[in-house]
Amino acid sequence: MENIDFTDGNFQSSKIKSYIKISFFIIAAIYLVFHYFIYWDPGENCYIKIKPAFMEFSNLDMKRALHTLKFASPEDYQAVCKNVSTIDPMIGCGGFGGGCYYTKKDAPQSSLGSEIMVSTSKDDLVTTMAVIVHEACHAIQNKEGRPLSETECYQADDMLLREIIIF
Repeated sequence: MENIDFTDGNFQSSKIKSYIKISFFIIAAIYLVFHYFIYWDPGENCYIKIKPAFMEFSNLDMKRALHTLKFASPEDYQAVCKNVSTIDPMIGCGGFGGGCYYTKKDAPQSSLGSEIMVSTSKDDLVTTMAVIVHEACHAIQNKEGRPLSETECYQADDMLLREIIIF
């Protein structure tokens, strides 16, 4: 049986290389999660999770829409940041270029109505912004205990589109 001498540095060198590889993969995974699945604007105290969109690959469209909304309509941006915690970009609801909002009667009050669904398969930044504002309007209505009104929310996204034209 051969004795292995661990004092020669080869063992330590391979161990260090393993730690470097593992560290690299952990840092890459954290970067990918933040890049694709989290919208974070610490200056405005805005943190929104974006669920994976396997069918549309639209998470970056969602992040661009939120960032553009910040400058095009700061009031709407603050309303979205305050009332939306998660955006689900899957096309399961609202079709292509639409959105949905569902109340969560069984959810705790802190998470009640904090998720909106927005489909952005048209790769249309302006439509994405309008749908985000529209669905956030429903989240606000629900949070305030009011009935969900399409008329009010269509007015909200219409006002945003008018602001963008002026902007």
